[in-house]
Amino acid sequence: MDLFAAYRQMYAHLQWQANKIKELESGLDRLRSEVEQLSRQKPVNVERIEYHFDQLKIDTLEGTLNVGISPGNGKSIEELMANGQEIQTGDTGEAEQSERIEQVRDAMNRYLSSDCLNELRGLEEKHQITIGQEYRLAMLNDLRNQMDGRIRYYCAANADIPGICEKLRRDIRAGMELHVLQLKEGGGKHESDGGK
Repeated sequence: MDLFAAYRQMYAHLQWQANKIKELESGLDRLRSEVEQLSRQKPVNVERIEYHFDQLKIDTLEGTLNVGISPGNGKSIEELMANGQEIQTGDTGEAEQSERIEQVRDAMNRYLSSDCLNELRGLEEKHQITIGQEYRLAMLNDLRNQMDGRIRYYCAANADIPGICEKLRRDIRAGMELHVLQLKEGGGKHESDGGK
């Protein structure tokens, strides 16, 4: 009986393979006929394309134009990008840049641990929504995780540390307010631990 079952299994497998081969052959025939039809068509010839840049309307133009980034400077393209935006260290040395980044990171961690939490509570009151302490802490942790890219971006502009911190606080406030508004529109309460 085992031998008979093995033959039946082999026969079924051979039938499946034969059907699959027929299916593939018919698909190949369809592709060949399509290729023949395309080869018979008259090719499209584009003589000349004229661009009229003077007719474009540009509201804002932002970013950095770097002409002549050479691969010999010891950095890869990935090292020159943060959050999809180019980072240039400018005239400051790497050690000075790293020290400034650390100082800004420390200041922003202090902000996130104290004032930011109070500002988030203020946004809850302003928009009449209750988030809950656990969710607040998760939001602050998420902000802390996203902060490094923004710090590097602002430090690359060679701004002073208080200026960088103020820009980061402004970004954080705007992001928190947007998130609170989205939570409010999405349904109101997000109390996972029962309160403020």
